[in-house]
Amino acid sequence: MKSKSTDQAKKSYFNIYSTMKGYINEIYWRNGNEPKEGNNNKPLTVKFVALYGESTSPKRKHFFLDIYDSELKEDFLAFSQQYKTGEDKLFASISVSEGDVLPFVIEKGESQGQFGLNHFGVLMDITSLTVNGSLIFKSEKSDTLMAVGDNQ
Repeated sequence: MKSKSTDQAKKSYFNIYSTMKGYINEIYWRNGNEPKEGNNNKPLTVKFVALYGESTSPKRKHFFLDIYDSELKEDFLAFSQQYKTGEDKLFASISVSEGDVLPFVIEKGESQGQFGLNHFGVLMDITSLTVNGSLIFKSEKSDTLMAVGDNQ
């Protein structure tokens, strides 16, 4: 027989957190609509291309990362107004809470008809931001910063 304290014990869980570095491709509100005044629960979404593998020929994974933290959303909105994705080379080092992976069929290009994966997660923190090879932000929480050059 189990004791009441065991039955009523609070459950705890582990989350997977990853540190990534890569390019920011897009910053947008989910479904294209900004939240209404006073409703800040809607996430801001960042399309992020993470690099992995050899530094001379890195592989890429595409992530759709939601931002729920109000302060981080404000920072990204200000950042997106000052620097334009597609025009400026935006490189970031970030912390992400792992999410889902959903398959899709590639509709264009050489890989048309093949399967791909969309990765989803939650952006938890930003360690550094580099724009066009110049460091513009480094978190005070960061103990180390990986140098980012124009060749990445």
